[in-house]
Amino acid sequence: MRTRSRMVLCFVLVVLVVVVSGDVQVQDKLFSTNNNYDDDPRALNDVFLSVPERELSLKWSGGSDSPLTERLDWLRSFELVTYVNVKLVGFEKDGQFGVDIKEEELMRYLDALKTKTAPQVIETQPGQPHHMGFKTRFLFQVSRTSRSLVDTLAASVNSAIERSGKSNLIPHTTIDDTIKQNFLDMPHQSYTLYILNLPAPTAVPATQYNPPVAGYHYYAYYDAADKTPTACGSSVWVGQERYAWMDLTAGPVTYGPSTSGDGTMTEFSLPRVTAAHSKLPTKSQLLADLASVIYRSCQYLFAPSIDRTPTGELDPPEVDLHLFSITDRPADRQTHFDWAAISSQLQGLTSLGQTLELGQSQGSFVECELCVSALSHSSRSHTSNILAGGSSGLRTVVHQYVDAAALHRWLRHFDTNAWGLTPHNDTSVRVVPVFLYDLDSPNILLLDRFHQALPFDNMVLAIQTQVPSALLDFNCANVAVSMPTMDATRAVLAAILQTVWGVPPIYKKWSPVHNSTLTDYMWAVGHTPFGYFSTSKTLSFVSRDTALRNPILALFNHTLASLQTLFADFAYYGKELDHVLTDAPRTEFVRRWNVLAYKLSKSAEFLAFHNFNQSIFYLRSAKHEIRAITSIVQSASRNLGSTFVCAKYQPWIGSALINWAWLILLVGVVAVIVSQYTSYTLRVGRFGHSD
Repeated sequence: MRTRSRMVLCFVLVVLVVVVSGDVQVQDKLFSTNNNYDDDPRALNDVFLSVPERELSLKWSGGSDSPLTERLDWLRSFELVTYVNVKLVGFEKDGQFGVDIKEEELMRYLDALKTKTAPQVIETQPGQPHHMGFKTRFLFQVSRTSRSLVDTLAASVNSAIERSGKSNLIPHTTIDDTIKQNFLDMPHQSYTLYILNLPAPTAVPATQYNPPVAGYHYYAYYDAADKTPTACGSSVWVGQERYAWMDLTAGPVTYGPSTSGDGTMTEFSLPRVTAAHSKLPTKSQLLADLASVIYRSCQYLFAPSIDRTPTGELDPPEVDLHLFSITDRPADRQTHFDWAAISSQLQGLTSLGQTLELGQSQGSFVECELCVSALSHSSRSHTSNILAGGSSGLRTVVHQYVDAAALHRWLRHFDTNAWGLTPHNDTSVRVVPVFLYDLDSPNILLLDRFHQALPFDNMVLAIQTQVPSALLDFNCANVAVSMPTMDATRAVLAAILQTVWGVPPIYKKWSPVHNSTLTDYMWAVGHTPFGYFSTSKTLSFVSRDTALRNPILALFNHTLASLQTLFADFAYYGKELDHVLTDAPRTEFVRRWNVLAYKLSKSAEFLAFHNFNQSIFYLRSAKHEIRAITSIVQSASRNLGSTFVCAKYQPWIGSALINWAWLILLVGVVAVIVSQYTSYTLRVGRFGHSD
């Protein structure tokens, strides 16, 4: 019965996705026209005013008899849902060691997870909480793929290993092309995580690990003309479509910090399937490990934290992003920085009705004295002792770097007009300058010693020199990872995503349990500009969806917080809305509230199926209900006020208190005398008896 109900639920989800996914125009009971938001993308028209009175009375007056305080309970229980489809590949006795895992077995573990939590913000303003005022949760669906998919993927891996000369390094496209096609063939394209348990390839001998492992892993290349291994090999991959996969047979691979730091990807980061997992109770341990790694991946891929919320206007109609390249390079030396590549990746990240203006200008040190002054006042040096060669012992080395906070402070103090930007008092335009110092220096110079670019709330700072690369305190398979210090394109792209859209690094999230940021580099490979284990300058679905989702979450949080404040204001006077609203304002309040609840629910529904345009349209339209409800409540609050009542002195009260005090004192004295007399009598009697 439970399986049948879950199948019915899946069917309903498929139907809903077909209806609301993409940019399909949906007719509903409120927007009688086909909800053509193209005509009013900013939702400036109040559709409530065009609804006939009869329709308002029949459809939008429900619940008028219930207490208005019940609306507050609805606000507190408001939540968003993220649908996740888990695909088991090779778990039907057709993978390694013949392990058999049924859908309902893994669903029991996923259902036991407490996935309901508030969206978290990593960087907050002083005094602001890290959590938002509503909840989100994951709704999982587990299914097993066909045996033909397992056979196809296994054959592709064996063939790739044979072509590579039995190397343990094969291109990710070996299986990614097949998985991508499988994903695109599905009727609905919700977030999908493929868990692969492929048969061990026959072309790879067993390694030194116990139990034996396949030993192969995947590398990524991003240039079709030069298909050579780049960056770091892995056994996981994030696609540009809404899917990701992990191969439990591949690896193990290791990458992460070398000497200190958290988030290292080790041989224990992913569960390893063994022969013992085919039977209980070891099978239960595998199920628990799978549920854990699935939930862990969902927190970084499908519902990541918000890096920061924008200061000022939450939903500005225009974003002005301008690159200021400040250089001391000779005129005949070309820069490695690629602003065009960044511009191409940022296309499509704006919300409905929002425009993104990209500008670029360049100046030399001779032309921009303010730039030189800011850089010179922000330069710092760091002294460290390192081991010298031979028997020389320690050697002192001085490293130059730029204090990012100081540079930000100097550039911020300069007049905005010095850069030719729109004045900051224009709230309809959010201006974000990107300052790039493109230096002709033969030395390594970084921001805060480790970064090529850093995000701030109101600007992005970056620096690059002529040094080809710099070694980092990170390694991949025990090989040191380097950073191309002469090209800051990738780092600037990542910093822009953080500043403008609040996209966090794919390896960071805020943990309310630890009250700090947690780091996990498992997914910091592939199509991501974040981290040091990828050289990609392209965006996966994680960055794109997060950039489109975050403004909606910020508006949800602002809307719900505004409504809760209205109710809280009356609690200060010990009153409820029901006590102060008369019949006519109450009817208006109920109708507006029902329309508001409908719009918020529709926005949440469209957001769950990645229809970001429809979602933000409904959310913007809800501002008319917020204003109307606020006006109704403020009008009612004018009848409230505080009064002082002075208590008159009553003489009989004072005399009565005095009489009672004397009586209590007299009773106390008598009790003491009786106690002393009784004690004396007992002592005398005892002594007399002894004689």
